[in-house]
Amino acid sequence: MKKKALVARALSLTVRSLAACGTTPDTQKAKTPSNQPTQAEKAPGTPAAPEAPTETDNGDLGAYHVAIKEAVFGKDYEGNPMIVVDYDFTNNSENDATALFAVNIQAFQNGVELETAITMDDSVYNVETAQKQIKPSVTLEKCQSAFVLSDTSPVTIEVSELITLDDKKLVKTFEVK
Repeated sequence: MKKKALVARALSLTVRSLAACGTTPDTQKAKTPSNQPTQAEKAPGTPAAPEAPTETDNGDLGAYHVAIKEAVFGKDYEGNPMIVVDYDFTNNSENDATALFAVNIQAFQNGVELETAITMDDSVYNVETAQKQIKPSVTLEKCQSAFVLSDTSPVTIEVSELITLDDKKLVKTFEVK
């Protein structure tokens, strides 16, 4: 069972790495319409466009609904401090889905992405929930992702659809305890 969990996490990391390869500075430039001035080209004193809310901890991501719930703290298999984030996953698609392969969850401290934690402590972290396949219109509660903490600063969790062209993400910040 532990090998299965480790293989699933390794596969998840591989898929996340491949998904991250899809955006380059050139493609980001191409998204700016040629008739619209960029922020650098705007005249001084021109107000910037209002930003979207930074903290939205639940909502629809493509055909899925995710609600970031809470975080608990523990130790990974090497004794390093870790955060375990709980979230609910609803499959609103027409097909069976697995949370682990439908959404991408990242954690950041001081603007730097945290590494995925590996732990065998089932009392704090249960990787199997996010691996369960669920039918359409079903909600799976208490899916979890774990990350190794780098210090005691707040942790910002960002959740996005795993494979998408949309920039939408859910965000929630937790204080480290």
